Amino acid sequence: MISASKPEYSFARCKEPGEFGVTSVVLIRLVSTDGDALYLLIRYVDYETGVVEGDHIYHSLEEAFESTRSDYGIGPGDWRSLSETEIAVVDAQIS
Repeated sequence: MISASKPEYSFARCKEPGEFGVTSVVLIRLVSTDGDALYLLIRYVDYETGVVEGDHIYHSLEEAFESTRSDYGIGPGDWRSLSETEIAVVDAQIS
């Protein structure tokens, strides 16, 4: 079971053109009640206006990082944390 107690949110702009017009991504770390983590990647065509292309679940952070590196050219140093305001907007889009 996934707990919404305190997910972690990260954002990165794509360095390479993404398929289907993806320009940026948000990665959300979700932790289950038994401590296992899942990573929800949301792919944005336009992050500022909330236009989402799709999403994907990863079972490890390494898997999510490898996918975003190979698909969009995003490196470890390209990620930043979302502000509380940005988190509220993302949460409203996915609820």
